[in-house]
Amino acid sequence: MNYSKEQLIEMYEIMLKGRIYDETIKSESNKGKLMGMFHLGIGQEATGAAIASALGPKDIMMPGHRMHTAILHRMDMNRYTSELMGKRDGYSKGVGAEFHTFSLEEGIFPIYSLLGGGFAHSAGYALAMKRKKTGGVMVAVIGDGGFQAGGNYEGMNMAALYKLPIVFVIENNHIAMTTPLETHASIENLAERAEGFGMTGITIDPGTDVIEVRKAIDQAIEKARNFEPSVIEVKTHRLEGHYYGDVREYLDKQNEAARFEHYGDPIVRLENFMFEEKLLTQTEADELKEKVTKQVIEAFDHAYGQEMTNVDDVRDLQLTYANPEEALR
Repeated sequence: MNYSKEQLIEMYEIMLKGRIYDETIKSESNKGKLMGMFHLGIGQEATGAAIASALGPKDIMMPGHRMHTAILHRMDMNRYTSELMGKRDGYSKGVGAEFHTFSLEEGIFPIYSLLGGGFAHSAGYALAMKRKKTGGVMVAVIGDGGFQAGGNYEGMNMAALYKLPIVFVIENNHIAMTTPLETHASIENLAERAEGFGMTGITIDPGTDVIEVRKAIDQAIEKARNFEPSVIEVKTHRLEGHYYGDVREYLDKQNEAARFEHYGDPIVRLENFMFEEKLLTQTEADELKEKVTKQVIEAFDHAYGQEMTNVDDVRDLQLTYANPEEALR
């Protein structure tokens, strides 16, 4: 499966946006200008970029909470940044932050706040999509740690049983908060568990090759449109801690060095490929980085100028629960 120059550059730009956005969170946090705990996806951008670029207009995605690549490709960056900063012009008036921000109109399903329940929630929505005959597909993402929770297996069982239009994606960075994969999973390739539900499961390694991840996502989405759910495991490497400021004393430095040598940087990997194939010049790459950096800076400047959320917003049940009050009567 070959991709055009335009498609490759789109994936490159999506990854750049996620990386520059996360680097800006780091720099602004270091200046003392940001409050709260931020989860960065530096090093893992290939998964979000592959999914976001593969989705059609009727498709829905449940991203991971650190998947700024996919989120920023579908949602308005100004409003999303305001949400992270607790500002009233954010998607949920600054109440949602990273774990609760969503926009179904833009194809982003609510991110699971309890990490072990995401596949169950998304399977329920996929069932609704099938019954309403929307023609869309749900792509749900969870990490290797969250994947161990039982609720996800209920969702996978439901998807296989009812032949739902859904793709389950495990973004496996080998660490669940501070817990290494080998101490919370008894198998090496998590996608093998799909077989127990009668679904196909494949593992992409290295998952920092955005082209290979995109190929797998495209094939899985096509199967999901024919009501054949499946599981994709993307093995990748996170270059930051669980949250920004996490000093990662729990890591084995030798293992980390070996993993980085194996996985590398997804942006550099795609960049080098396009340089070699004469699909991108250094000047074009620099211009893209300058363009994206400008967009990110403008989004942060916009958010800094907005009003903070207030007590009434925090107490507003319409921002906490999906059903409006009148629907409960």
